[in-house]
Amino acid sequence: MRIEREEVAAAQGRLAARNLLDGGDEPFRDVPYFWSDLADWLSLEYVGLGGAWDHEALEAYEDKRRFALRYTRGGRLVGVCSIGGAADLDRARAELAAGAVAERAAA
Repeated sequence: MRIEREEVAAAQGRLAARNLLDGGDEPFRDVPYFWSDLADWLSLEYVGLGGAWDHEALEAYEDKRRFALRYTRGGRLVGVCSIGGAADLDRARAELAAGAVAERAAA
């Protein structure tokens, strides 16, 4: 999948250099991440590939300026969107990576 974000490009570059220097052929497996400032007072962050999902769960906070959406497909997490820093994206990234490993092992 083509993802044109600087974080993904940097991670791909590090892996390509490592593979060239070590003679490896490790595939790129990093969980995609991007962010955007929606305004000078609000940001959006997203981890995962997203695409199709069959369920979304809203995690809202009382201040109503922070919330997160967790997207799942077949009971497995496929993406998390955090508005205003509402989600633990490190935890979500680990969960997404674990799901991807399980999916590859089942194939």
